[in-house]
Amino acid sequence: YYRTAAVNSSGTGSLSSEITALTVPAIPGNLIATGGNTQVSLNWNSVTGADNYTIYWDNSSNVTSSSNSISITGNDNTSFIHTGRDNATSYYYKIASVNSSGTGHLSSEVNALTVPAIPVNFNATPGNTQVSLSWNSVTGADNYTIYCCTSRCVNTSSNIIHITGNGNSNFIHTGLNVIR
Repeated sequence: YYRTAAVNSSGTGSLSSEITALTVPAIPGNLIATGGNTQVSLNWNSVTGADNYTIYWDNSSNVTSSSNSISITGNDNTSFIHTGRDNATSYYYKIASVNSSGTGHLSSEVNALTVPAIPVNFNATPGNTQVSLSWNSVTGADNYTIYCCTSRCVNTSSNIIHITGNGNSNFIHTGLNVIR
C-alpha cells in the first residue's frame, strides 16, 4: 500500500489517497513434461499469489510469450495433458503464473518427445517350429519390442524380444514347440 506527499522547504504537504499494487507472481518451479501416445503431460509447482497459469508451447525450441498458449484456470490446477499431438514429435514448453497485475516471467524451457505410433499390418505366418512376424515400419521408432506368450495373455509383462533398428520390421521366432 502506498501514499505520497509533496515536500518543499516549508515542509510536507498532505498525503494522497492510498493505492495498492500487487506484484506479478513468481515463476512456477519444477515444470516437467512427459511424452505419451499423442499427448504430453505437464506438471508444475503452484505459486503463491497466482490466480492462473499460461503455458506457452511450440514444436521447436526457443518458446516465447508470442508462441502458442494455453490458459489454465486456478492456482491449484498444476497439471495439464496436452492432447492431439503427433506421435514421435518433440514439443517445447514454458509456463508463467498470472494474477490481476499481469503475467510473470516465463520458466525455463522443457521438452518431451511423444512415443511412436502403433505398428500397423502386424502379421504372423506359422511354420514348422517357427513363426514369421512382420509389420510396417513406424516413423520415429528407433527399435521395436515384441511381446509374446504361449496363450492369449500377451501384455507388457510377457516374454520380450528386442528388435534393433527402425528398418527391421520383421522377425522369425524360431525354436518353438510343434503343436500336435
